[in-house]
Amino acid sequence: PNLTGPNDLLESQSSSVRAVAIDNSTVVSGSLDNNVRIWDRNSGNCTKVLEGHTDSVRAVVIDSTMVVSGSLDNTIRIWDRNSGDCIKILEGHS
Repeated sequence: PNLTGPNDLLESQSSSVRAVAIDNSTVVSGSLDNNVRIWDRNSGNCTKVLEGHTDSVRAVVIDSTMVVSGSLDNTIRIWDRNSGDCIKILEGHS
């Protein structure tokens, strides 16, 4: 489905969604299951699950090359949008 309307639904998250970011082709979600998911906006399919946080994800941002996520584990993770690899972990929040 092309996700354009208020009743469009993406399902695959195993717990509550706490953060969402969107651009022309992609939806990114963060949830209580500690993961970030990347969705294809046109098909509605989950294309990647980004694992690494040890507590719930409460913030996500996307741009053309990366996804950035913030978690209650006191870290910010920078992910390569294409590969899904974590390329940097920012620590220091307490």
